[in-house]
Amino acid sequence: MSTISASTTTTTAFKVTADTTGTLVLQTGSTPTTAMTFDASQRLGVNTAPSTWGTSVRAVQLPYGSIYSSANINGSLVNGYYKSGASWAFLANGYAPRYEQNSSDGGHYWATSNNNASGADAAITYNSSAMVLDASANLKVYSDVYVNGTAKLSRNPAVAACNNATQTFSAATTTKVLFQTATFDTNSCFSSSTFTPNVPGYYLITAQISAQPNSSNEITLQLAKNGSTLTRIARSYGSASSAVYFGGSYLVYMNGSTDYIDINLYTQATFTSETPYTLFNATFVRNP
Repeated sequence: MSTISASTTTTTAFKVTADTTGTLVLQTGSTPTTAMTFDASQRLGVNTAPSTWGTSVRAVQLPYGSIYSSANINGSLVNGYYKSGASWAFLANGYAPRYEQNSSDGGHYWATSNNNASGADAAITYNSSAMVLDASANLKVYSDVYVNGTAKLSRNPAVAACNNATQTFSAATTTKVLFQTATFDTNSCFSSSTFTPNVPGYYLITAQISAQPNSSNEITLQLAKNGSTLTRIARSYGSASSAVYFGGSYLVYMNGSTDYIDINLYTQATFTSETPYTLFNATFVRNP
């Protein structure tokens, strides 16, 4: 490599050595040490030698991160570089978050990486984009937004379910109502007719029963939280061979981890539910 050295004595104040590698090094200090390295592909390393970046990228590389540019893109990242062969690689163990501006679509892009424990040159796995600010000033966040440690904007649970088979309820007994088919379950929080949301907050729970009593009968629909009746949400007085439809709603706080909801039914006389009009809905309303 060719070297230009600037030191602190009259004999070493300026010194040039040359070779044919195409690399230029600038050195400074009383005992000259390398301050900048320009490689043959016009990439610059400041206080470090530049890595072997892909040929389509120009970069200024610092000891712990880089600023880079390629067609339509200007970006920066920590602990990584764009490796020759069109892949991202780590400089060392740890994470390598990345930010880019794109002139082709006017967007700003933030990406997060895996946690590397395999040393230098291990491949980086990036998500598509953790956050995007597009040219229309729309901010898209692809996970939860937290304020003071609490998720305030998140992919909140919503469930709609119904029964797919009749269910017989025995007289003078409290029985769990079955909703075997989920029309949608956005966060996979509904299983075995039990709702266990994974985001803390207030939820509106709605349930409906469709039934054909076998005799005159008082029927009570109950909302149970963590195995205990929280409230009665509906009551009906049915008569023999006369279909009844009744339901209700209740707003309840859920902790987002262990709290769960069941719908129970108490009947004075045996009767059978109808399908598919026995329904369950759960909707996130607001954060704590």
